[in-house]
Amino acid sequence: MTSNKARWEAICDELRLRIVQGDLAPGDLVPPELELMTRYSASRDTIRRALNRLEREGLVTEGVRYAGRWVRAYDPIAWVQPSRGDRTRARETDGWASAMTEQGYVPVQETTARRVEAPKRVAAMLRGKPGAPVVWCRQVRSVVHPADARTPVVITDVWVRESVARRAAGIDVSELSEDQDVVLDVDVVATLGHGQAYQDQEYRSRMPSHEEMELLELRAVTPVLECSVVAYDRRGRPLMAATHVCAGDRIHVRTRVEV
Repeated sequence: MTSNKARWEAICDELRLRIVQGDLAPGDLVPPELELMTRYSASRDTIRRALNRLEREGLVTEGVRYAGRWVRAYDPIAWVQPSRGDRTRARETDGWASAMTEQGYVPVQETTARRVEAPKRVAAMLRGKPGAPVVWCRQVRSVVHPADARTPVVITDVWVRESVARRAAGIDVSELSEDQDVVLDVDVVATLGHGQAYQDQEYRSRMPSHEEMELLELRAVTPVLECSVVAYDRRGRPLMAATHVCAGDRIHVRTRVEV
């Protein structure tokens, strides 16, 4: 058992090195198990343990029957979130559409919004009571490359206290449910008389929920980056709460901060 473990680790190390050095490039087919068994004079179990480790590390795709495994490509999409001084349109406060267009992608957003009861976490962020009415807006953000199919990248959830949404003239939940171009976020609320003074932001990496895996079409063992934001007015009252859940293997996020 001990020697067997050392053997699969050595094989894993060698295959990993070949991937890192480019001998096995992104998109290349990993040598089949039988070929690796012959090359290393190892059992199928030993080879599979080595390959399974590479799968968990995100270097190769999951083996599915006779389809084999492929070296995973990592060509992340850059999302630069602009400072408030760079925001020229209330509907593009985080620079998503511009950043995607500049990289040759067509940005796509599927938006839904409705009145819901605040979950416990959201209520804490908004300093309210669990179950209190809030307006919830969800955007599933995807990109389309001219040569590729649609690729989901980010799930954005925004919660606004119902009283704030109601006072902000023009915010209509039924319209938000139908109009995919309407986004309920901090700057939309600000333009209607509810300006923000500062934000609290928190970043963490974690494994996705089942729903997030389906919406983002994630492979197994792919983590996500979650950014939680709470925006406050000048009196220190929370205006809205939001979370961005980003596919960990498809995007990197940069924030531009004014100093």
